Amino acid sequence: MNRTVRPSSPRQRSTPSAVKAVPGAGARPGSVKDVYLEAIHLAERLHRQFLEVVQAELNREGIEDINNVQALILFNIRDDELTVGELTNRGYYLGSNVSYNLRKMAEHGYLVQERSPHDRRSVRVRLSDKGMALCSKVDAMFDRQLDAVSGMQLGSELKSAAKVYGLLERFWIGQIGYSRALPRD
Repeated sequence: MNRTVRPSSPRQRSTPSAVKAVPGAGARPGSVKDVYLEAIHLAERLHRQFLEVVQAELNREGIEDINNVQALILFNIRDDELTVGELTNRGYYLGSNVSYNLRKMAEHGYLVQERSPHDRRSVRVRLSDKGMALCSKVDAMFDRQLDAVSGMQLGSELKSAAKVYGLLERFWIGQIGYSRALPRD
C-alpha cells in the first residue's frame, strides 16, 4: 500500500513538497498502481486541507459555535428542506455523524428541525436565518477561492479532475455493490 511520510508538525505541511509519496509495495515507481494510490492519498489530503481552510474562515469570522464539517453541511442544505436520510445519501460527510451534527446545529440556532406531518418518525431540516447567513459567508469564501483559481487558469484541469473523481466514485460504488442514485453529468 502506498504510504506517505507525514510531518509531525502542522507548520511543516505548509508546502506541497513536505509530503513525499512512497511507492506501493511491489509496484514500479511511476506505475499505474503508484499513480492510482497517490491519487487516493491526494484526495484524502485535499479534503483535510479544505476542511482546514473552512475552519480558518470560521475563525476569521469569529464563529466558534460551529465546526467546519457542520458549516459544509449547512452549505449543502442551502434552500432545501431535507430529511436526515436524504442529507446522508448526498454522501458529503466522510467520518462524521450527520444526526449528531444536525442536533448541534439546531441547538446553536443554525437549523430548524420539524417532524414530517405525514410520517412522525421522519424529521425534516432547513436552515434558519442564522444558518442562511453562515451559508452566505461560506458561499462568499467559495467565490473568493474561485476568483483566485480563475487567475491560475486551471478551468480545464479542474473539469478533468472532477470527471476523474466522478469516474472513480462510480467505480468504487460498483466495487461494493452500493446502489444509491448517482448524479449524472
